Parts: sequence; structure tokens; C-alpha cells
Amino acid sequence: MLMNIYLSTNLMSAIKINGIYKGHFFNEPELFPLEFNDFVEIVPIGKNCLPFSFIFDDNFLFSPPEKIIITDLDGGYLIRYENVIINAEEFKVIAQKKFNDLVCTIFCDGNVKLSIETNSDFYAENVIYLIENAEIDKLFINGKEFLVIILYYCDYKELLIFSYKDKIEKLLQKKIDKVDYTNTLITEENLSDIAKHNIKCEWIEEKGKIIEKSRTVTCHDNFNAKNLSNYVLPFAFLEEYLCGGDCSAYIQDNIKQNFDKLKGYFGDFIGIM
Repeated sequence: MLMNIYLSTNLMSAIKINGIYKGHFFNEPELFPLEFNDFVEIVPIGKNCLPFSFIFDDNFLFSPPEKIIITDLDGGYLIRYENVIINAEEFKVIAQKKFNDLVCTIFCDGNVKLSIETNSDFYAENVIYLIENAEIDKLFINGKEFLVIILYYCDYKELLIFSYKDKIEKLLQKKIDKVDYTNTLITEENLSDIAKHNIKCEWIEEKGKIIEKSRTVTCHDNFNAKNLSNYVLPFAFLEEYLCGGDCSAYIQDNIKQNFDKLKGYFGDFIGIM
């Protein structure tokens, strides 16, 4: 019997089931139906990474290895492979930029790390991805300067914004597909959800924070909510709600007048599976 299994890991990885390549996955959970006693191989895409394999059975589900986190979805499972083993390698600077008032370095000593240093403060953190490249620059909003870092890993991009004039503080971190910070900060993200949403946001500075000023959400040109089956409809509605899109096609008129109360009903959920 096939079971709905969602796989997630901190490195872009290929998956083989019983020796047959079935696709690849990364941070966002991907669905791969499995049967009991299937032999699963997770092969990180990149150098100095060790593959991981397991037999999908009761022993695996109820006594998972140390680096596996399993969540029971009551009808399926989410399997998260954390802390993929990386062989130690020589120290390597991936990207570095020196400004008059700060130095930002992204380097690898077996694991990827980010450091920011000013005359008055120092900041460091581990980066969970095997960064291939990075862009380091400055962003000016309302006459204030911020540090911009864009991390590149396979086709994945992550944006980080820091303030640094006094204490170094991370103000924003998000996955992006495009970013423009020439005059202001504009991000764009393409989702792999049912409607294939595109989210375009403009960000402003307010009281030392980076906050969202406006958001434009569009769907794929060929998407029409009226064509969805009743089984898929609730998922599409929640995805529309989560990304801040137009939910009017999913709800009845008697609900629309109380739409603002849905947030209290749903809570602060972060994804739909």
C-alpha cells in the first residue's frame, strides 16, 4: 500500500527508490509515495557530501537514526534529514567584501559560516546550506544603510538584510527568486504551490526595522480555481490565504463579510501539506 511520504533536507538531494531515480528535493517538503520495505537512497548533490539510505519499515519509522526527524501526519509522514555529513576540507573563502565601516566574509571550514565585523561589534552564524556563491552589498533606504547578502545554492537564493551601525542585527531573511535594491528593496518569489503563485513585495525601513510596504500576488496564467476538484480546493484556498492572495473565489458571500476573523480561526500556520 502506498503511503504519502514528504521528504525534506538541508542540502539539494536526489532520491532513488529501489534503485530508480525519482527526482530531487530540498528544503520545502516534496511528496514521494513509498511502500513498506522500499529501499530509499538520498544522495546530496555536491562535493564532500555522504549519501544516506534506509529501508522504509516500522523499525525506521519508530526508531529513526539520529539525523532523521519524523513527523506523523496522520495518513502520511514528513521525513526531515538534518545535518547531512560534510567531510572537512581546507579553509576556503566563498565571498568577502570590505567596506570602510565593516567586513563581511562567507567562508567554509568543513561547514559554511557567515561573519560580519565592525569597529564596535562582531556577528557570526552557521549557514545550513552548501553555499556556492554569494553577493555582498549595501542597501540605502530613507538615507539609512543596511548590509545586503544574497546566498546562492543550486537554483536556491536566500536574502539576508542586516543593520550594523550600532549593534549588528539581522532584520530580514527569506527565500527569493529575484531581488532589486537599486532604489528601494523589491523581492520576488515563485512558489511551487497549486496556483504557482508569484509574490512581489516592496520593503521599507520603519523604526530601524525592514517591513513589508506592499505585496502583489498573481497566479499562473492557466490557473482557474473553478477547475479544481473538491479534494484539492481546501488546499488551494489555504495556499491562497497564506501567500496573501485573493481568496474571493474560494469562499461564500456570507463568509466574505467575516473574512478578517479567519486569522484568529486559522492561527499562524506556515505551510500546507
